[in-house]
Amino acid sequence: MKYVFFDIDFTLFDCREFERMVFAKLKKDLFSFSLRTLKKDFTALRYFITTAPEKIDASRLTDSFLDPAYYQKALFPDALPALEALKNTAKLGAWSEANPKKQMIKLKLSGLINFFEPELLYLSRHKLKLVEKIADSYGLENVIFVDNKPKLIKKLSGLGIQSFLIDRSDTQPTNVPTIKTLISLPDLPILFSEKK
Repeated sequence: MKYVFFDIDFTLFDCREFERMVFAKLKKDLFSFSLRTLKKDFTALRYFITTAPEKIDASRLTDSFLDPAYYQKALFPDALPALEALKNTAKLGAWSEANPKKQMIKLKLSGLINFFEPELLYLSRHKLKLVEKIADSYGLENVIFVDNKPKLIKKLSGLGIQSFLIDRSDTQPTNVPTIKTLISLPDLPILFSEKK
């Protein structure tokens, strides 16, 4: 069985698009001078900051600038189809070096959490340290990493770790294993081969 670990930001989730939508909503709310709307935003923000990720109720954020719809719309178009295609072929996980609480909330509100095994969520400020922990747990030959950072993929590849750069823009260096879209992952022979 292969274990595929996805980076979150700019691999599955378009942070720029999310920020654009959130700031547009905030700008609209601020200039509407509606106390009800602003109160909804501040209540959502307080709830977001003070609630543990696993206890967040998405309905309490609806119509605020933290509305789950923004999280869902910020997913790259190839993210959900790729995860859907892979879920019966490999065990799926996430790894990220961003703030773990924010990433858990992002996974939950976007719906990505439904594709990942709970024990395969590796969220820490030290991404490279996670590689060793993941490889020790599941076997280096069984692990595949997908990320949007060329230097990280180059380092992982140099260590003999199966990894792919997601380069939707076609502007990254090509001296590392690269895919142009996540939907091409299920077709890769590496997912179906077992190393001896």
